Amino acid sequence: MFAADLGDRAALAEAFRGCRGAFVMLPTDPAADDTGHRALAASIAGAVRDSGVPHVVMLSSLGAELAEGTAPSAGCTTSRTCCARRACC
Repeated sequence: MFAADLGDRAALAEAFRGCRGAFVMLPTDPAADDTGHRALAASIAGAVRDSGVPHVVMLSSLGAELAEGTAPSAGCTTSRTCCARRACC
């Protein structure tokens, strides 16, 4: 088991290294602005890329109760669709 700050891309990549898969949860702070959430998402995505972990499920509960207007992943049905629209994949 490893512990790493989600904002520390290098430490997170080291924690992922050698894994066959991972579930990662983007923590939510309703009082925070979108910039902080996007920075953490970029750090997580970069660490996944750097580590080479082949299978990752990104989880977020932000806006889960809303039918529309939610997270950047809203409307993505495959990782290929999301990656085509966002540079963080």
